[in-house]
Amino acid sequence: MKKKIERFSLIAQSLITEQHSANPNDETFDQVGILDGHLTVSDFLDHNEWGLALEHVLYMVHESNINYPGEELTAFHSLAERLGVRNGYDSQ
Repeated sequence: MKKKIERFSLIAQSLITEQHSANPNDETFDQVGILDGHLTVSDFLDHNEWGLALEHVLYMVHESNINYPGEELTAFHSLAERLGVRNGYDSQ
């Protein structure tokens, strides 16, 4: 479980970093926990806070408007649903 969440987070962080490099002045990156989101997720995982880690990855993906791979996004939303994680983003 931890490795799956970590993988989802690393994909998101990589895409966010890429997007930020292309457009560093985008206001999206002013949001707390976007540019350094993987560190936040890692901290939650280190404390066995799986749900909070999943919620933060959802936040990273949906609030940054990155182009997260479709199959990975579906798998991620499915995992969140199975674990009963609050997901205000559904499968957007």
